[in-house]
Formats: sequence, C-alpha cells, structure tokens
Amino acid sequence: MDLYLIRHLEIETAAENKCIGQTDVPLSSKGQSAVADMAHFLAELKPERVISSDLQRCAVLAKAVGKIVGIESEFSASWREIYFGRWEERRWRDIEITDSIALQAWMKDIVRVTPPDGESFERLYSRIGLQVDLLIQRPEQRFVVITHAGPIRAAICHTIGLPLVKAFSVDITYGGMAHLHYDAGNWTLTELRN
Repeated sequence: MDLYLIRHLEIETAAENKCIGQTDVPLSSKGQSAVADMAHFLAELKPERVISSDLQRCAVLAKAVGKIVGIESEFSASWREIYFGRWEERRWRDIEITDSIALQAWMKDIVRVTPPDGESFERLYSRIGLQVDLLIQRPEQRFVVITHAGPIRAAICHTIGLPLVKAFSVDITYGGMAHLHYDAGNWTLTELRN
C-alpha cells in the first residue's frame, strides 16, 4: 500500500501569526493559485482514494484532485490539525502575555501537555494512528490524504516508530509530502518532499 500525505497549500499570512489548529481558515491567493498545478501532480500518483481533512484549506485541493482522477473525495474531521482549545485563532504574542504559564508548560512538553481545553500531540498521535491503521484494512492500495503538518508528523511517528519528541524535527512545508509504503506488516518512509 502507498500512502501519500500532503500538507495543505499556503494560508493567509494574517493567520500565520495566530494559533491556528482546527480554525477553518482559507488559502491565501498564492495557495489558491497553486491548487491546479498541485492537483495535477497528485493525480499523476494515480490514487485510488483521495481523503482529506474537512477544513477548507485541505478540502479545496482534495476536490480538485478527485475531479481530475474521477473519484469522489472523502472528508473527515479525523484528519484535522491538533485542536488548540482556548488558544485557537489568538495571536501567539497575546497568548504569551495572557497565558504565559500554560504556554511555557506546553512548550516544555509539547507531546503530553494539553493547551487549555485543547488536544495534546499525544492525543493527535492516537487519532491519526487509528486512521492509518484503518487504511490498511481497506481494499484500495494507493491513497492521497490531504491534511496538516501535525497529522503528517503523527503518521510518520506511528508508521516508522519515530519517537513523538522527535516529530517536530520533521519539517513539513505548505504543499509538502510524505510518501509511506506498507508491505507485509512493515512501513517505510520512502520520500519526504518539501
């Protein structure tokens, strides 16, 4: 089985200075203009199934790929980015001023510590690991999944055994891709493209 995990394209720069996890922000004009080319590139991977986070910054590309390859894309909240709870859509500098103790605790242990009313990376890892395991059970052998940086890092940790504390050493830029191959019970990271 081949699993291609793609991060969504560029979002608005105003959102980049904010804590954006599951907040539904649109692509920037640059991101929108890259959709057609990226969709054609992903269509050349010949996916049997296109799956996407249900947030618009991912869904727009998934719909474009599905249209080219002639299959209906699947959308799931399970492939969303980590949920930052009360920090969602707030400026990082404001969080640092008003919630500095919680922010410092989270930064010291980004894997286990949960933002207020949010989700830890450990929980995201479990959520994504389940989705990856479910893909193995499906009849399709080529999946394109359009998602976010956090879920891609979590999937890499789940499949090849990378420790969670090392997940943030993996750089996943806008439009970046991780290609994972599964055969006879073993996963291999065959390509990481930024």
